[in-house]
Amino acid sequence: MIRISNHYISAEFSTIGAQLTRLSDGTHEYLWSGNPAFWRFQAPILFPIVGRLKNDQYTFNGNTYKMHQHGFARESEFKLIKLDEQQVTFGLTDNAQTTQNYPFKFKLTVTYTLNKETIMVNYQVMNPGSDELLFSIGAHPAFNMSLDSRSDFDRVKLQVSPAAKFERIKLVGPYSDIKHPEQIDLTNPLTIKRSLFDNDAIILNLHSQPVKMGLINSSEHGVEIKLTNSPYVGVWSPFPKNAPFICIEPWWGIADNVDSTGNFSQKMGINRLSSHEQFDAGYSIKLI
Repeated sequence: MIRISNHYISAEFSTIGAQLTRLSDGTHEYLWSGNPAFWRFQAPILFPIVGRLKNDQYTFNGNTYKMHQHGFARESEFKLIKLDEQQVTFGLTDNAQTTQNYPFKFKLTVTYTLNKETIMVNYQVMNPGSDELLFSIGAHPAFNMSLDSRSDFDRVKLQVSPAAKFERIKLVGPYSDIKHPEQIDLTNPLTIKRSLFDNDAIILNLHSQPVKMGLINSSEHGVEIKLTNSPYVGVWSPFPKNAPFICIEPWWGIADNVDSTGNFSQKMGINRLSSHEQFDAGYSIKLI
């Protein structure tokens, strides 16, 4: 077990996926437990893709590669790089296994830092190779909404700041329909109902604008997620399961569009790094 803590909160991690596995203030457990009856993950890192590829494959430089939903990082063994009382850093680099289905050199570093009631999550992707690096990255933390005996999933509120109407990207099966966005009104807090997820995640096109998203239960406990530059965010709970958790998912990438050609160089939401360039992104979770 890898653990960091301060006077306000404690967090635990696994080297498999560099995944956050516990987030507590000593009274409430804010992170989903990972019960496989509902969903076996807790807060996986999505890399080098977010969402699904058309037919779970892509083409690059004339070759076809297979890759399952959300990529391989969430199942990979990360190296523990640094551990202090209130900060931990994990790393993953390309290897013989990754290059079988992802022919790129990369260095992915994930750092978690505590600051009072907040945990900050920072991603750094570096291109150590001589060729261009193509990738997406995202977060998928699941938050426990049964924080105490008075909690009720259907009384959880989603609060967004700035309060506004947002562009929603619908899904057709597992694929994005970017050309036919809808509008979702979040000028007032949205009461969460399971039926909201009958077509999978609610995906907002944020256009990289800063946003705060809060999940507050009927006992006024919950989390506030601060997104600074993520182009997209997903809100998800598995339907029709009665799962007691909700995910807020900052994404720097998105599932293939319905009309995707499968060409990785043309993939929607792909990030590009030239040789020895660096990409930085992140978000934070504040316990309420």
